[in-house]
Amino acid sequence: TRYWRDWSSDVCSSDLKTYSRVGGTADDKLIDRLIGAARRYVEQFTGRPLVCTTYQLAIDRFPAIIWGVRSPAMQPLVLDNMWYRPGIDAIHLVVGPVVKVNSLKYIDGQGVTQTYDPANYIVDTITEPARLTPLPSRPWPATQFRINAVTVEWVAGYAAPFTANATADTLTVRGRTFANGDVVRLSNSGGALPAGLTVNTDYYVVNASGDGTTIQLSTTAAGTPVDLTDTGAGLSFLGVIPDDILAALQLVVGDLYEHREAQTEYTLESNSAVRNLLYPYRIYPVQDIQ
Repeated sequence: TRYWRDWSSDVCSSDLKTYSRVGGTADDKLIDRLIGAARRYVEQFTGRPLVCTTYQLAIDRFPAIIWGVRSPAMQPLVLDNMWYRPGIDAIHLVVGPVVKVNSLKYIDGQGVTQTYDPANYIVDTITEPARLTPLPSRPWPATQFRINAVTVEWVAGYAAPFTANATADTLTVRGRTFANGDVVRLSNSGGALPAGLTVNTDYYVVNASGDGTTIQLSTTAAGTPVDLTDTGAGLSFLGVIPDDILAALQLVVGDLYEHREAQTEYTLESNSAVRNLLYPYRIYPVQDIQ
């Protein structure tokens, strides 16, 4: 699985400096590095990026459909004595939460890259890891016999950073796109949301641009856009990172900063609270059958 970020952003250091009771600016660069290390640890452990990231999965062919013989007790229930388990031909998206599948592409028998029509497959985000399955009447197409014949690109993460334009009452989002009617909540790190917007409030996307990266927000579906009177401060996000994950991140950064000068071959501290906070969010990988 390959991934990339088309922006550079971490959780704001001011919140974590307050948690760790760090005064002054002498250790700012160190704390920024520790935040990055802690974020990568949390994301790797849970399989969940905190901020929206684009991922790409490459597999050698579409997963196979497997048929098998039913047990003797089940044989009277079917005429052909065969069974098919829904989902056995699913492509698992190993990182979540999935907010959008950008594309599903494959290389056909003639070596030409084709984009598979989204109308022919189902995106299941209820199950974790999320999965793609073909419609019952549309089995996966044949591919050329080669490595990386199938690629899926998707966006996963909890929050997408944005900048506000108080004159136009618009938000420009990085990392994902939105459509009119989408319902979102907002969050902020190290400052305040643009005036006119509040946390723990459902907003509706209106007047989304053609590519879905510039939007306005309304308190009602298709309603009047919210009037923004300033651009806010700190880092503002569309989406909310769960408090449990943020608490675990703070604990990891606090431990790293507290023991930043330790030199020993032994573990100084094993913070079980971190994993206890993260376990409910952990996505366990599933091996696709190819």
